[in-house]
Amino acid sequence: CLSDWSSDVCSSDLIGREWQETPLLVFAIAGFVAAAFINRAGRSNWAGRTAFLVVLLSAILLVFQAHDGFRSHSMLVFPGLLLISVMMLDRASYVTTAGIVVVAVAALGIAVKHGLTRATPPVRTTYDSMFYVDLNLLVIAIIGSRIARDTQSNVFDLRASVERLSVANLELSKAAAALLLDN
Repeated sequence: CLSDWSSDVCSSDLIGREWQETPLLVFAIAGFVAAAFINRAGRSNWAGRTAFLVVLLSAILLVFQAHDGFRSHSMLVFPGLLLISVMMLDRASYVTTAGIVVVAVAALGIAVKHGLTRATPPVRTTYDSMFYVDLNLLVIAIIGSRIARDTQSNVFDLRASVERLSVANLELSKAAAALLLDN
């Protein structure tokens, strides 16, 4: 199955004549396959972390290779990664993930500004634009943290309710069994 995905990636790059991204996309596919195997082995937390790191590294490398640098469409992966993380992770993991994303975006902006990427001059990335992008991601991260906290709180409340209902159901079952024995 991996060979089918690899051949699709390679054939699309052949058609588009974009050879630079082929190894990166094949690496991403291999990372996702590894995450799937880890998940299949029953380690879903590690599978999620692996998938997150694969997407983060792929996005960083795509922006690093882009000729438009910090203004690349690949930058859209970072808010998407925050959105997916808030739905899939607990609060502590989400806060860690959000921090990594914000720092990665800031580092990419600085790298583009100082000419360390393949961005073609003139680079129009300013410290103001980097600040506003990171500020927007930070606002998304804070809102996501609140959502993750509320979701985690709801799960704890639901588990407590299920536990109380289980105890009540057990008591009712015992009372019903006692009534049946008396009759």
